[in-house]
Amino acid sequence: MEPDTTFQLFGRFDGPLNLRLILQPCIAAIFGYLDGTKDAKAGAPPYFWKVTQVPQAERQALIKHGWASIGKVLTLAFIFDCAFQYVSYKSIAILPAIAVAAILAILPYLFFRGLINRFKSKG
Repeated sequence: MEPDTTFQLFGRFDGPLNLRLILQPCIAAIFGYLDGTKDAKAGAPPYFWKVTQVPQAERQALIKHGWASIGKVLTLAFIFDCAFQYVSYKSIAILPAIAVAAILAILPYLFFRGLINRFKSKG
């Protein structure tokens, strides 16, 4: 019986295509570095902090800009996880692929964008 891919999030750390676990966060970190540098030069506060502190109309524009910045990395992470699932399990579960893509792309992007902005603003 094939394992249920819905709950196989931790089974993705080994096996085929495990290099994506290193490459995807690194690519997201590069995009976060570039956008954090732009934010620091503009004198803007860290991205995630700013999103939580602005009015609704401005928040939507900031989120749209953030998605434009990270969309390619998120899409790539999703495609790689779907490929991993197909190679490993011969089926694809969409929700786990979205969850893994978010963990491997969005979290490193937000972390590095804020961190780089903070360091470049103080230096």
